[in-house]
Amino acid sequence: MSNFALRLPDSLFERARILAERDNCSLNQLFAVAIAEKIATIDAEAFFAERTARAASQPGGMMRALNVAWKHNVKTAPMAGDEMPASGGHSVQEERATYAVKKAPSKVAAKRKR
Repeated sequence: MSNFALRLPDSLFERARILAERDNCSLNQLFAVAIAEKIATIDAEAFFAERTARAASQPGGMMRALNVAWKHNVKTAPMAGDEMPASGGHSVQEERATYAVKKAPSKVAAKRKR
């Protein structure tokens, strides 16, 4: 394990201290997790950029890769709970509108009603 002296603005340090206390962890653990999350994000971005470039360089490009995936998935039944509605006539916009209506009101909306 390595040691590293870190200089932080007082405001950032105080915010980190509050978050660590709220999450019931040490500042060391909070910083280690934050750094690990940032590294994972950068690595994932690089991974997807490389995969996109590789797919785009193939004959037929990205659409060929998507068509191959589509043909494979058409033969596979959806997992339980992923099936289309029985009516089958709903558009994506209608599904989103239905979901938006069913969602519980946010805390902000609840405060406004008071």
